[in-house]
Order: sequence, then C-alpha cells, then structure tokens
Amino acid sequence: MSFGLVITTKGFDNFPTKLRRLRALVISRVPMMLKQAGAEVARQSSEEYLSGPRPDKLGRVSGDLARSIGNQAKKGGINRINDNTITIGTNLVYARAHEQGFRGTVNIPAHERRMKVVFGRYRGTILQRVGPHSRKMNIKPRPFLSTALRDSKKPIKTIIQRMIDKTLAEVMA
Repeated sequence: MSFGLVITTKGFDNFPTKLRRLRALVISRVPMMLKQAGAEVARQSSEEYLSGPRPDKLGRVSGDLARSIGNQAKKGGINRINDNTITIGTNLVYARAHEQGFRGTVNIPAHERRMKVVFGRYRGTILQRVGPHSRKMNIKPRPFLSTALRDSKKPIKTIIQRMIDKTLAEVMA
C-alpha cells in the first residue's frame, strides 16, 4: 500500500485568466505610475533643493527653473514616458551648470541692462548699454535633480507597491 496527499485549491479554477488580466492591468497602469513617480521627483527637487539658502542649495531667484521641471511637459520642460521609463528634466540652458557645476569662460553678447536702483538709490528705470564681453565662471555643483531622485526612492517604491496592491485586489475580487 502507498501513501499520498491530494491537495486541491478552491477559487483558482480561473487563475490563468486572472493572471492574464493582472498582467494587462499592470501594463496599462505603468504610465500613470510613472507620472506619479515623476511628480514626486519634481516636488522633491522644487521643495528641497531649489529652495533654501545658498551656497548649499540653489536659492530660488525667479522660479523659472522650478517651474520648468514637472510631471507634465511644459514650456522649457522635458518629460517623456516611453514603455517603462520616464525622463524628467529641463532645457533651460543654465540648469546643467547648477546640477553638475561649471568652470570656464562665457561670452556675453551686447545687451541693455534695465536698472531701477543705482548706487543704493531709486532712479526710475534707466537703460544702460552693455558691450559684448567674456566672463570667467566657477560654479560649484548644486544638484537638484539627481539628489531629488535619490531622496524619492522610498516614496516611489510606495507608489509602485500601492499600484500593485490595488491591481491585485481588483483582479482577485
């Protein structure tokens, strides 16, 4: 005589169908999840690295750089979602110098400088012609995107986990 166990499952009759549905739902929800992850990186960059005192933080001046980074493509912003990748950045010319640092000479074209305060006194609007010249620059790196991505890893994992949990609950219901 032989001995054996028989194990049966209940409720898994249509498991292959549920797995196919789970796969389809996860694939369809990846772009939304990537947008949420991109929004988290943009938020972290703007709130933690583009605001704050210099020299360690960038010290927001006009806000153009912060507005150019986001989870939606904007004027000046770079945002692409391809398959399972999101690209977040900016095409503002000075962003790379702040992120990676810059040491070199910059050629400045002739332009007019608009001034309202001269030598500490308000003088109305005065236009001053500035001739072309070069300027030596040494900007230390003050990263705002790479550090925001590093600091966003835990919230991004949470975003992914919530999406998977929600999708599993929906499929298995």
